[in-house]
Amino acid sequence: MYPADRTNPGRKRGKMSDFRLAVTSLMGFGPLALTGLCLAQTPPAGMPNSIDPNGTRTVFYQPQELEPYVSFLQSHARPSITYLLQLFRTYDLIILAERTHSETTQWEFIYELTSHPEFIAKVGHIFTEYGSVSQQKALEEVLSAPGLEETDLNRKCIALLRNFRLWPYGWHNNNIFEYLKKLCRLNGTLPADGRIALYFSDVPWQWDAKTPTEYAHYWSTEIPQRDRIMANHIISRFQEILQSNAPRKKALVIMNTRHAFRTGGNNTGDFLFQAFPNRTANVMLNMTALDFSSLSGEYQGT
Repeated sequence: MYPADRTNPGRKRGKMSDFRLAVTSLMGFGPLALTGLCLAQTPPAGMPNSIDPNGTRTVFYQPQELEPYVSFLQSHARPSITYLLQLFRTYDLIILAERTHSETTQWEFIYELTSHPEFIAKVGHIFTEYGSVSQQKALEEVLSAPGLEETDLNRKCIALLRNFRLWPYGWHNNNIFEYLKKLCRLNGTLPADGRIALYFSDVPWQWDAKTPTEYAHYWSTEIPQRDRIMANHIISRFQEILQSNAPRKKALVIMNTRHAFRTGGNNTGDFLFQAFPNRTANVMLNMTALDFSSLSGEYQGT
């Protein structure tokens, strides 16, 4: 269901345009909430299985080649928040590679990081893949109005999610909805010149002004260049920050998985490293890698 349904089950959804509704139906989603799936696997021969002592089925396993890395992490352990804050003492732009969009705990971690006193005092700027740059004014209105009543705050945040680019049915993941609300509340406790600034970075898009022809053009021309477009938006805004009189001249960039990677290719991360050499670092949140070659063909939902 939509965030609106979770927040206020009795609230009716706003009416979609005929075109937007048609796209929603064709994509096969509507107000469907996608849930994560754990893929049931049989581990390769000889692979230790700590979940199922009979070795017949497992969800996750640890390949032996990871043991040196696990050992290193165990002997050099430090809190993740500390690690990232220390990186900011060396670099001005930190790109955080998000897990799958729907995973919730990562956004709890991101809030813990971005609400830390050192982040607020020394960094203060966040760029997200989430949200079209066309919504920036609406986003700033939310984040600069920390005294909103809960119902009004819910309504404004839901409006942002319903108008994310590409998704005609709205953005269904509740984690960013909750993060936006918490960030707004946090800003309400901070002086106006010390609040967290959040910038949407995705391609320009306005659902209420689009036609089928424009939608087709968007898929054929802008989607293939999406990483470059997002990077250009971040580069332009971050250069403005660096050239301003603002005391905080660092930023956290949150991109999903490969968009954050530096591969020598055409990821957003590649372009940011090129624009700000020696000032940029990227960090990948721990994720689960699946060996699809050993799938039994069955799924276990969680």
